[in-house]
Amino acid sequence: MPLYMLTANVLNASNASGVTETCAYHSDSGQLNPLGMRTFITVTEENGSTHFLYERFPQNIPSDTRMSISSSRTLVMYNTPIHKARSLMRENNQYYEELIGYKDPVGFSTYDEAMICHQPVR
Repeated sequence: MPLYMLTANVLNASNASGVTETCAYHSDSGQLNPLGMRTFITVTEENGSTHFLYERFPQNIPSDTRMSISSSRTLVMYNTPIHKARSLMRENNQYYEELIGYKDPVGFSTYDEAMICHQPVR
């Protein structure tokens, strides 16, 4: 599936009940995805809390048996609006590293700059 369709699907999924805003990487930002083309972070505000979803898409594993592996992690900032949560993530690299599961000297700011936010049409 082309990246623009994937991003559109993520943003359209934000029409779910309680979701007030969704931010995700989009190629229209003019920047390359800092995490590569198989890893994404989606940030969603739902019912007053912000959810950061880190996803690594399936990758084939060389083997005689057909198999693949994918992973995801979620960090929730309860009772925190999306703009404040994104600011906290930019200011505290430890939060970002907990989300992605490894040390990253660059931090969330680079990824955050490549995100486009969308408020669902109601």
